[in-house]
Amino acid sequence: MTTKKLPSFDEDRQRAVQAFAHTMIVVDDEADHGHPESVSDLTEITEPRRTDAPAEFESSKPHSKTRISHPLDQKALIDSALELGLVCAVMRPDGNQDIKEKVAKAAERSDIVSLDWQMNDDGEKAISAINEIIQRDGEKGGRLRLIAIYTGVNDRVKILNDILNSIPIETRESGNIRIIDEEEIASDNGLRIIWLFKSGGRRLPGTLAKFQVAENKLAKRLQKEFS
Repeated sequence: MTTKKLPSFDEDRQRAVQAFAHTMIVVDDEADHGHPESVSDLTEITEPRRTDAPAEFESSKPHSKTRISHPLDQKALIDSALELGLVCAVMRPDGNQDIKEKVAKAAERSDIVSLDWQMNDDGEKAISAINEIIQRDGEKGGRLRLIAIYTGVNDRVKILNDILNSIPIETRESGNIRIIDEEEIASDNGLRIIWLFKSGGRRLPGTLAKFQVAENKLAKRLQKEFS
């Protein structure tokens, strides 16, 4: 007589997420059909030296007016999401377009939101949208909410601190919103904010490698993170 293997807790959790979370929103001003990295105007990413800590990149500092562009392959993302039964909407803001109202409105019917960090700025649009989402969720008593910063900017610690410091102190204290292990923002009322790095041809070293995700694996990773 063979014994049927019972599903693990992680497998049960993943199935529960698939039954519960059906939609996700991705906001990226470089959403396209996947092109090689191109050069445009902002800061370039610096590579670690041999003397640097092996697990982390050196913090990005403006060395010139150039920046490596990191397009989002939206077709690979949407196709892989649909395979999981997850409807994925991709929004590509133009120039200085204010996105917070549109994103927050759409997020009312979605549990997973993914935002690029640099959208013709240095995180201002992403921060504005995050705060609008948090405010609206708070007005309804909170909810399970995963927000991912999916970006080609490698400075995870600075990004998480910029986001946390932008949230009003009263909101932070009421929800116990804090940074855990310099890896994510968590709360006591269902909010979680994570940082993930685009694949884009540049490999992250050491312990940072676990945060690097290709577009065709992003939907599955976000489902797992949501669980």
